[in-house]
Amino acid sequence: GFFSLLAARCVGSTGRVYALEPEPGTAAALRANIRLNGFDQVTVLECAASSAPRTAALAVPPGASAFSRLVANGAEHEHAVAVQVVTVDDLVSEGRVQPPVMVKIDVEGAELEVIDGMRATLGRCRPGVICELHATGPAVRALMRSLGYDMTPLEGDASLAGQHGHVLATPRASASELTRPGGHSA
Repeated sequence: GFFSLLAARCVGSTGRVYALEPEPGTAAALRANIRLNGFDQVTVLECAASSAPRTAALAVPPGASAFSRLVANGAEHEHAVAVQVVTVDDLVSEGRVQPPVMVKIDVEGAELEVIDGMRATLGRCRPGVICELHATGPAVRALMRSLGYDMTPLEGDASLAGQHGHVLATPRASASELTRPGGHSA
């Protein structure tokens, strides 16, 4: 919820922040922090994002330092809860969330699936994307390039070489944007 609270402060009272948080305990803590900070502009959606809607198992390891993640292929896990999985494309097209200007992705290795589930939104809305990578840098970079985005590492080049780190993906300007008044020519 840290980034959701930071985003709420950045967008101010007239902006909107949508936080997708599938883990029930974390979602409850986020809602409490939102109330304590008076951030009426934040909506918590208790679901996970991926490439296709479904119900899935979310592994919730015990302990505050552990990270939750969707369990692959319905595998059993000792500490799992059933969660709704959505696509960002569906959330936007159904009007459940406003078209995004910026997206923050932190999904413990499922980055490609989340991006795949927001291809239409990336193509239509062209938001910036801050993504935490978990050994997915080369594949995420290739996918984002194919979608018309450039990637900038935020913590050195290690994240793009396949290691852990954060990147900023920004849409490349189209030829029409470069040639219209106020645009820049290449």
